[in-house]
Amino acid sequence: MKKIILIIAFFAIINGIVYADPYSIFFNGRDFRSPPQLDSYNYDAQSYNIKIDIYFQEQLIFGENDIAIVTQESPFDSLYLDFAEEMTVDSIVGPNLSFTHENGKLKLYFDSSYTEDETLNFNIYYHGDPSSVSDSGLSFAFHSGSEIVSTLSEPTGAKSWFPLKDVPYDKVISHVTVTAPDTLFAVSNGVLDSVKYHSGRATYYWNEQYPIAPYLISIAVTNYSNFAEMYYFNDGDSIPLIYYVYPEDYNKARIDFSNIPRMLDFYNSYFGKYPFAEEKYGMAEFTWRPSMEHQTITSISYRMITGNHDYDYVFAHELAHQWWGDLVTCGTWKDIWLNEGFATYSDAMYHQYEYGDSAFQKRMSDFKHYYFIDDSTVRYTVYNPLYMWRATVYEKGAWLLNMLRGVVGNSVFKEILANYREQYAFSSAVSQDFIDVCESTCGSDLSWFFTEWLYKAGYPEYEIAFKSVGDSSGKFKTEISVIQNQDTSINTPYVFEMPITFRLYSNNNDTTVQFFDSLRADTFSVYTSDSIISVVFDPDSLILKTVNYKPWGVSNPIIVNRIAEIRMHYRSGNIYFEGIGQEKYTYSIFDLSGREITKGTIVKGKIGQLKLIQGFYFLKLNNNQSNNYFKFVVLR
Repeated sequence: MKKIILIIAFFAIINGIVYADPYSIFFNGRDFRSPPQLDSYNYDAQSYNIKIDIYFQEQLIFGENDIAIVTQESPFDSLYLDFAEEMTVDSIVGPNLSFTHENGKLKLYFDSSYTEDETLNFNIYYHGDPSSVSDSGLSFAFHSGSEIVSTLSEPTGAKSWFPLKDVPYDKVISHVTVTAPDTLFAVSNGVLDSVKYHSGRATYYWNEQYPIAPYLISIAVTNYSNFAEMYYFNDGDSIPLIYYVYPEDYNKARIDFSNIPRMLDFYNSYFGKYPFAEEKYGMAEFTWRPSMEHQTITSISYRMITGNHDYDYVFAHELAHQWWGDLVTCGTWKDIWLNEGFATYSDAMYHQYEYGDSAFQKRMSDFKHYYFIDDSTVRYTVYNPLYMWRATVYEKGAWLLNMLRGVVGNSVFKEILANYREQYAFSSAVSQDFIDVCESTCGSDLSWFFTEWLYKAGYPEYEIAFKSVGDSSGKFKTEISVIQNQDTSINTPYVFEMPITFRLYSNNNDTTVQFFDSLRADTFSVYTSDSIISVVFDPDSLILKTVNYKPWGVSNPIIVNRIAEIRMHYRSGNIYFEGIGQEKYTYSIFDLSGREITKGTIVKGKIGQLKLIQGFYFLKLNNNQSNNYFKFVVLR
């Protein structure tokens, strides 16, 4: 999650009602940047021992970072670190060296030359006001009159408060020591080893023993109240769940955070045991607008503590990041979907676990809806996205995983996640790594799938028509026409190759059939003992798509007008209209084969005494100026 620069609200207006994307809370307050390009480095960072001394009134920190590296080239006589030029480097202690500091780079020149695979240590002492840095990862703020210092460094804000190799793939062992007034409590990653008090100040020693991506290193310092509970794994192990909140939000937080154990139950069962089980899972309230999945200590925006469980989906999303983002981290920012798409889909999967299939379908439907809004604004790919923090990465990324699950099956999908975790735990992965795991696990080439959904943009726009005709033997042949009409001008596939499913309904029963669609236009045939009266495409909603049904043989699609100002209702053989005023309208009703059933004129906003058998129908409404099309179903 990310940075306070620009606030944009995503919304749709349907019949005058504004629908805001609940997931925009992850985007609002972040800059909508494209992925930062990663520089090349000639060393492997091993550990950071960061010491921060905070002076709130002066908005000043004095810092030290004791860095250990391993050289990766020979000869080796220089390196550079990322560190904001607004900060001042006071001195560097270590091998004989000199340094320059400009343009966000701290470059070290060693008097001696080293060979590959040598370990070097050096201490960098510095001071300054991180909040003066553009794209700062540290803020000084207040809540209810109390001071708070907190960090949110993703993707490149860490350089504002400590010098580092600022890439997501190079994980380190991290120790963070924070000194602040003794009226405040300092929270960081890992385990609190000790606290020392001296002259009205307190020093907190935090130790993160697991490898951590540098953007996940965090501090949060204020007058926290805290509460805790123990969580027990199935194997008998346990960890503390510790929650650090503002005193004024304590009672609300106890309500809001009460479902965290249930979320852990599901994630442990599906993703494997919580990856930092020797330490803790914590949540710390802070003043940034979004929340952030800092390793072992999720930072939660104060806006999300309401006492009403309004943001359980955020808590589920951030907790899932402990697996997908923290344990396995995206190797480059081009692969950010491996963090955000996974965590977003985990939110939907948790809803399925906790509230059932209908809740899952509602979640995925919402994701689709808000992705379509984003896509209508600007179309871009999930991989190497034009914007990192928008619905294409989050919600389309979640849909990509849902479609993958549909293609390979639930058990294989679960096995894919297990293998992906095992191969890249406490490390990083790029998209091709994940694809390789998918293919090796299921034993199939999935390049067709990832090419169209990950590396290309958009989604299929289907037109479906059918006809069912009997023969002399009493059998019925149903032909189903499938056409893809998506615009291919913006890196969108000409054809989305996908397994497609239809549910065919007769008066007596229903039948489900599946085909593999690989053409822009194709026709599939099914033979049944009964006449098919209606066809439903993708009945389980496994494809991110739009669908327009049309009568058989109509060259241009009938667009079903779902958001027209005119609204219709079918009840007990009568059709009632709202919004047609005093204008004269004629109507025609067709079945899905394109056969006109009846026609006439609207009388007092009503079509009466229709005798229709069970099935789907189209209604065309005309006022001599324009047509409105509706689709409706008759059930018996």
